[in-house]
Amino acid sequence: MSWGRRQDGITLLELMIVVAIIGILATIAVFMFTRHADKAKASEVAAMFGELKLREQGFHLENEEYLSTGVDDDDYFPTASAPGKVPQTYDLAASVDPPPPQDVKYPGPAWQTLKMNPPKAELYCVYVAIAGAGGDATNVGPKASAAPFDLGGALAVPAANWFYLMAECDFDQDGTPSRYFTLSDTEGTITENPGE
Repeated sequence: MSWGRRQDGITLLELMIVVAIIGILATIAVFMFTRHADKAKASEVAAMFGELKLREQGFHLENEEYLSTGVDDDDYFPTASAPGKVPQTYDLAASVDPPPPQDVKYPGPAWQTLKMNPPKAELYCVYVAIAGAGGDATNVGPKASAAPFDLGGALAVPAANWFYLMAECDFDQDGTPSRYFTLSDTEGTITENPGE
């Protein structure tokens, strides 16, 4: 004796459950892809810092000083602010001249003077190198002297000639940039607002 009738398909409730599960999985997949894409973009900073450090060290060997690529840590290249989700192409010849007094000794675009050879033709972040004499914090910019970097405060200015590199990125285009900082005599990078 049969208490119910035989079912030849799926019910609307079962279909709705399957659609909900697919929707949840798709949301997780998009989130994970976006997070990994932002991490890949942020890896540009390590590559550029490596290239900049290499070029600064070579410049120092030839000239016994490091080269600033901007007046202070707001003088970014290739543009004044981070481009966001869409990378920007750059022209090394369009970089600014070194600030005074280095502009007289090394005329021409600073990035060309350093013989920069960035690993990619497009950049998601903007960069600046600021150099100074040993023990002299005069060239330390406002961003580098503030927390969490604190150069000239908790992080002492090196006793020998020095430079620091700063990068700014805004991957999610919310107006809050990530900032990356490294000092010439260190290996690590300090990050403010990672992943922004």
